[in-house]
Amino acid sequence: MQRLCACRIGRHRVFVVPPWTQGSGLSWSCPGSRPVPQLLAYEPVGPGSAPLGVMSGQCELNTQGTYYGTVSSFAEEVRRYWDEDSLYYDDVSHHHPVRPAEQAAWQAALAEVLPPEPSRVLDCGAGTGFVSLMAARLGHMVTAVDISSAMLERLKAKAGEQSLNIEVLEGTAEDPPDGPFDAVVERHLLWTLPDPLKALRAWRNVAPFGRLVLVESIWGEVDPLEALRGRARSLLAHLRCAKPEHHAPYPGSLRGQLPLASGTSPDVLAGLVSSAGWVSPQLKRLRDVEWASSLGLRWPERLIGVSPRFILHANSAPSHS
Repeated sequence: MQRLCACRIGRHRVFVVPPWTQGSGLSWSCPGSRPVPQLLAYEPVGPGSAPLGVMSGQCELNTQGTYYGTVSSFAEEVRRYWDEDSLYYDDVSHHHPVRPAEQAAWQAALAEVLPPEPSRVLDCGAGTGFVSLMAARLGHMVTAVDISSAMLERLKAKAGEQSLNIEVLEGTAEDPPDGPFDAVVERHLLWTLPDPLKALRAWRNVAPFGRLVLVESIWGEVDPLEALRGRARSLLAHLRCAKPEHHAPYPGSLRGQLPLASGTSPDVLAGLVSSAGWVSPQLKRLRDVEWASSLGLRWPERLIGVSPRFILHANSAPSHS
């Protein structure tokens, strides 16, 4: 009978078969439907050796020996993807618009929903700094947070070139820095989170009297008409041999754990915002941004247009204890 090494990763138990019973290979399985992080390395040590931690648990093989491994967690896989993507991210025009008309349209949209300057603004999932830089140019005191150090390095370089003072912190969106902040902003971040509601609640905690600003767009399969337009854009981009939007498709092992992986619906986002304790959510479509963006398109892309952009903003409901 084979003895198995069991360890817990998140909500799952991973079972590792001793290599001396499986030749030179390492096999493992996980009960349940969700994928588990990949076990990248292992090394046998002598029987009775003290087990080393694997993620939040231990990996121990009774009297046969102890195994330990380098486990790629969800956060580590996300960080690795965006670190690699940082080399290409700004090459895509709608990731980092540079045309003056688009910049002006975005600046006006952001100025309308942020509190009066100078306010303390937290930009979660700041990436290479599109929103952070705009908020700083508007006169706000900006703290930029992202899981990718490579993305943040590009943000810091841009801030230096523009003589802007932005506090840059590496971290996850679900664990924001202590506030209080006057506003929390994100742009196209929520779909990448396994628990967007948890993040929205955490942001409210660090902005107890502040404002939430979600900068989003309609994409994916949330609207049949926009999905059809999206497929048309993808076809034209393929025919023109255009640069891909990212260095690689988002890993399926990550996408399968994301409740918003199929797109960001305004209805769903508004519901999440209210459930997180933010009050009076308001939806604003960014038609000026769409118009300014479409001016830079060629035919027939301009006929198809750009995906609808919108801002969903709300105020924090102060806690009364």
